[in-house]
Amino acid sequence: MIDVAENSQGSTSLIPNIKAGWHMLTGPERRRMSVLGLMMIAESTLKTASLAAIVPFVMSIVDPDRFLANPWVKKLSALFGEPSPSQLLIWTGIFALIVLLAKNAFSWFYLRRQNEFQASCEVRLGKFMMRRVLQSPYAWVSRFNSQQLRVVVMGHVPVWARGFIGTLLRSAGDALFATLTIALLLYANPVAGAVICLAAVGFSLLVFKVIRPVIEECAQAKRIGHLQGTVFGTQALAGVKDIKMTSGEIFFADKY
Repeated sequence: MIDVAENSQGSTSLIPNIKAGWHMLTGPERRRMSVLGLMMIAESTLKTASLAAIVPFVMSIVDPDRFLANPWVKKLSALFGEPSPSQLLIWTGIFALIVLLAKNAFSWFYLRRQNEFQASCEVRLGKFMMRRVLQSPYAWVSRFNSQQLRVVVMGHVPVWARGFIGTLLRSAGDALFATLTIALLLYANPVAGAVICLAAVGFSLLVFKVIRPVIEECAQAKRIGHLQGTVFGTQALAGVKDIKMTSGEIFFADKY
């Protein structure tokens, strides 16, 4: 049976929320999400590659002699017939543009598949929840008002489908992109990469230890306030005729 009161309270723990959200997926949906996870890895890799592809273009402008002195660039330059600095600038620019366009095209494809998956999960779970509520015993249904049941079916389900699934994939993708970028910086310049890595770790600790609890408190207060306001507003509008007859417009308006 659905516990409306428990669903209204929510949880602020990260791991239990991820486990609960994953448990609500069916077997085929978990496989589709695993495929989306692989696509997320490919997208993060393309993001890093598009960022790295700009470096040769910039180096061919700022210091072409130093750029041509690189052993890897020498091998590639020999394959293309020792291009001049102007030709090198054109080729590196074309290469950066191709990688950037490939990244944008794949990101669009991945985002479309992700949105389609979220929508299908929302439809499937929404139908399931609606069926469970309508087929529940009358004694259980009578414990809650229609607004509470509406929030569970039409409020919590979209939050799970769009918030949990989308946020999980985006967060994992951002973390992987940051990791690949730091690894690229460490390979290119160990000292600067190490400094940036330490700064990133320090900022992450600051977010999780200081900022995250404050954000969770504000989000919890906002969610509870929105739920209470929605319930009160629905009840007030449902009884608007009685409110008008008792001249209670100002009282209800101020309380809302």
